[in-house]
Amino acid sequence: MFQIDFPTIFISYLITNIISLAVIVLLFLQVKKRFPGTTFILLCFVFNALGTILIFMRGVVPDWISMTVANTLIFSSGVVMLTGLQQFCGKKGLQSYNYIIILVYFIVHFYFAYFNPLLFARILLSSFALFYIFSQTALFMLKKTPVNMRQMVRGVGLIFLIYSLIYVWRIIYLLVGDHSISSYFNSNDSETWFIIVNQITFLFLAYNLILMFNKRLLTEISTQEELFKGLIKNSFDMITLVDSNGIQHYVSESCEKILGFKTDELINVPVIESMIHPEDQKLAAKGFRDMIENKTSGGTQYRHRHKNGNWVYLEAFGNNQLDNPAIKSVILNVRDITERKQTEQSIKMNEIRLRELNATKDRFFSIIGHDLKSPFNSVIGFSDLILDRIQERDYEGVARYAAIIQDSSERAMNLLKNLLDWSQAQTGKIKFDPQCIELVSVINEVLELSNDTAHQKSIAIFKKSPQHIPVVADKAMITTVLRNLVANAIKFTNSGGELTISTEQMEKQLIVSVADNGVGMTQEYIDKLFRIDYCHSKEGTNKESGTGLGLLLCKEFIEMHKGDIWIESEIGKGSTFKFSIPHCYSDE
Repeated sequence: MFQIDFPTIFISYLITNIISLAVIVLLFLQVKKRFPGTTFILLCFVFNALGTILIFMRGVVPDWISMTVANTLIFSSGVVMLTGLQQFCGKKGLQSYNYIIILVYFIVHFYFAYFNPLLFARILLSSFALFYIFSQTALFMLKKTPVNMRQMVRGVGLIFLIYSLIYVWRIIYLLVGDHSISSYFNSNDSETWFIIVNQITFLFLAYNLILMFNKRLLTEISTQEELFKGLIKNSFDMITLVDSNGIQHYVSESCEKILGFKTDELINVPVIESMIHPEDQKLAAKGFRDMIENKTSGGTQYRHRHKNGNWVYLEAFGNNQLDNPAIKSVILNVRDITERKQTEQSIKMNEIRLRELNATKDRFFSIIGHDLKSPFNSVIGFSDLILDRIQERDYEGVARYAAIIQDSSERAMNLLKNLLDWSQAQTGKIKFDPQCIELVSVINEVLELSNDTAHQKSIAIFKKSPQHIPVVADKAMITTVLRNLVANAIKFTNSGGELTISTEQMEKQLIVSVADNGVGMTQEYIDKLFRIDYCHSKEGTNKESGTGLGLLLCKEFIEMHKGDIWIESEIGKGSTFKFSIPHCYSDE
């Protein structure tokens, strides 16, 4: 029968806490100055993670820390979460009694840990304490928040309601179940399932907190946008009178604020021909004709020349009063929508960026959940085999197992390095430090590091380049690019194959090529290689695994150098990866 290993589940729960803390830290850095209560919410995750770590370190740190302090931190995390959520919702709740309860909890827990050691009593105490604070939080979020915020915070409230029900279940089980377990890490399946359910709920809590902040952010953005439109409509519109030929004979004084021109500079001017952007003249003329024919009241958007030479986006609404003898004009209400256009473009760019970040997040978790786990599984598995062989004094195969462990460890280390570099590149934290370097020396260093791997597959490596190639580049980045491209070429080249690194001096750039005579790729596959949203990793010719992360990193680094990277390949004949580095470039 399948047995659930409690220590393993607890480690998984610990990792979940740490990952959730990292996500909340990123959220905190983005919204800490915008919304109240974010510091307390961050402290909740810090306390919870720290308490879980201390419990896991039982036997390493003193028991009073791993038991009483750890559990008090976890209980305190619920209190500070309630405080943070109250501040977020604009409520200043009185928390002094909860802090007194924390002190009482510490004393009682300490008593059952040292003066009357009783695991059952400690677990029951923690369950009642957490049920108490979680039910408070659920009640506040679902019933006591401002009415206009309840839909925004409902998800978080439901999570705390679920937490409350989970602890009710735990309390009932503790009161009627078996209490013979003397060590927490030897707990029965019920406690294991409790940890699993708690872990899943904790992930949903982090997710719903992010949604809550995003909803409030979107609400504020929407409110600001409506206010902006109202100000434009009521205070900053420009009124013009235009005859049937498109000649302006009246312009309100607000034109100077919007367009920089004084009123007399725009009177008796054929506005469409002389002031509107050439690409928009046809659209503006059609909109004006439609207003004259009473087909529409306007709404045409176009670019108008500003006195400083720039273009201002305007939106015109009109009313045909040509038949009115007192007016004899088309009345235009012209609104400056430049900022709105910029906002729309910014929103579109942000949407694209958000999709990329979401794909990055999915890829990152996929690598952590699968690709990073695989080499560690090999290390653990073969370590167990070696241990068994040594205990049985059977040393046959130990060297082979050790080699496998070494290979798996190196793969894990390379993946971790790429993950670190990639994450820093994605967050803009990696430092770009171009200096004058000797590219041939960098190529030689990379080839020297790659010789052993190539020798294992009997792959010959050739270099075709001048003796000296001085370039201005970031040495660490270029080294990473070459290392990944050479490793990729070795991976997909059959035993006995060839690999060639060559350089080509162009007028304004240097082109570096890494060519192999391996398996090659289809154009369809090439088109997806540098896309973060597509998992393109496949096994090498000797079943070598990979993630595709190295190529994404190459693209990031080459683009920082204002260069390009591309691929030429043919199935069965091999592939050539090329990248360019400008001889000189600016920081524009």
